[in-house]
Amino acid sequence: MRVLYSVSRIPAWIDCARILEEQLDWSPAYWITLPENHKEVGMAFPELTLHPTHDLNRGLPAVGMETQGNGCLSLSNIIAASRYEAIAMDMMDRVDLGRVFSYQERQRLYHKLLIYWLNVIDTKELKIAIFNVPPHSIGEYVAYTAFQISGLKTRIFRPTPVANLHIVTDRIEKLPGTLKRAYERRLVEENFSCGKQIEDDFSRLENIPDDYRPWYVEETSNREDRWRQTLDKLKDAVANGKTVQEPLKIGEPVCETIVKDMESGVQIIKKDILRRKRKPTHDNLVRQVFKVPGRPISGPLMDKWDFVLYRDWAYLQKLELLKHYERLSQVADLDEKYVYFAMHYQPERTTCPDGGRFNNQFLAISLLSQTLPSDWILYVKEHPSQFNFHSMGELGRWSGYYDEIAQLPNVRFILLDTPSVELIGKAQAVATITGAVGWEALIKGIPVLCFGAAWYGLCRGAFIIEEYQQALAAFQSVLKGLRPEPNEVRAFAGALEDIGKVVFTNPSLEQVVDLGEPLHEALANLVIQFEEEIQNLDD
Repeated sequence: MRVLYSVSRIPAWIDCARILEEQLDWSPAYWITLPENHKEVGMAFPELTLHPTHDLNRGLPAVGMETQGNGCLSLSNIIAASRYEAIAMDMMDRVDLGRVFSYQERQRLYHKLLIYWLNVIDTKELKIAIFNVPPHSIGEYVAYTAFQISGLKTRIFRPTPVANLHIVTDRIEKLPGTLKRAYERRLVEENFSCGKQIEDDFSRLENIPDDYRPWYVEETSNREDRWRQTLDKLKDAVANGKTVQEPLKIGEPVCETIVKDMESGVQIIKKDILRRKRKPTHDNLVRQVFKVPGRPISGPLMDKWDFVLYRDWAYLQKLELLKHYERLSQVADLDEKYVYFAMHYQPERTTCPDGGRFNNQFLAISLLSQTLPSDWILYVKEHPSQFNFHSMGELGRWSGYYDEIAQLPNVRFILLDTPSVELIGKAQAVATITGAVGWEALIKGIPVLCFGAAWYGLCRGAFIIEEYQQALAAFQSVLKGLRPEPNEVRAFAGALEDIGKVVFTNPSLEQVVDLGEPLHEALANLVIQFEEEIQNLDD
């Protein structure tokens, strides 16, 4: 079979592809990755087509494939792809600087990419696509869409935080049958044993201190601390009402921010609030694709200096959002009967595409508000990374977002410094889209309502919620005393161990993950194992 690879720049993917070609007869025919990998991939597989990731996400074809974007979509293809279109529209939020990417422009890019991929699948005779993570950039996601509506195979590496285990699945929207069967087998056999690393994880999560922060939050916080002096100046400017939040024009120096004199009310130019005084000498481009004012998405990549200026302006927006959130927040009364909804940082893969239509967290929160038992409250806490300087949180929130949630009956925003550990421990249930907070709750014996393809969604004590009636039924079960049993949660972790492997697909984790075998062998063996297990399911 001819294979599309959409993978990270880790060199191990090349040797992984060699193993799969030898053992499964999967021949690499198309490869999406960053340009620094192209020479090595091209030498290993001279006949395949290489496509730079950022070109794909701008809607540009691979070299030699320029005519594949020609043609039109049939009504049957449009209808078949409609369930994916809404997710694709949301996904483009992550590239929309200044909210200038109109629905019509987004839809045009989506249709253009869909035509391209349907033609490429036909021309290159592709039969299977391998993704190193659930695809969450627009070009790769539409490739996934085209494979799905064509009835072709997709193999997706899905990470879990349990001992760095990854599993392979065939769809973004649901967990694989291989995991369900492995879990059921463990429950029947009453096999609750796990490896040492998983037991260590359980021990750590069972005794989380109140000030615990996941490693990725800790890493982000440390990076913010390195910029503390600069960020404090920005915060002081906002706290003192000095900034006027006017849209930034790309290329306009942020050091010339328009501010209003508090006494006279006259708008003046204040040049000492922000740190950007001069343009650096380099003219490097930002690798990530952005839609910016006045430029088509297919236009040149963004200059790093323009991005530096944008990021300063964006931080001011996030400070304003933070102030508004704090005005709406209150101290949590842990003696109340409540459900704890931990909001996701956005834009991010864990909500789009993993959350499906519940990428819009308001939909999940409003559904919970309507189905909560009458004497319960929904406590909602924003993800702290939403307001960080180095995040892109301004793309995931907007003016009025928090007001709409605050107007829902029985919903309360909780102060950001309230420890999640406390909120989990006293909750009647925890609700999330796909967040790790759900796993932490299960380990503590707290039932979980998840609104997306959470990797732990099949574990007993977790409820996958898609409909109003499912939420009502979940709360009825909780009222009757249903709680996750420790052995059942351990059995689920063991099932992950049975069908998964310790690997990494993100290059930044290379120094963190301790592998038991060469990475390329682990990646290939995980795919081969999945193929054998899914064949057994079919039989």
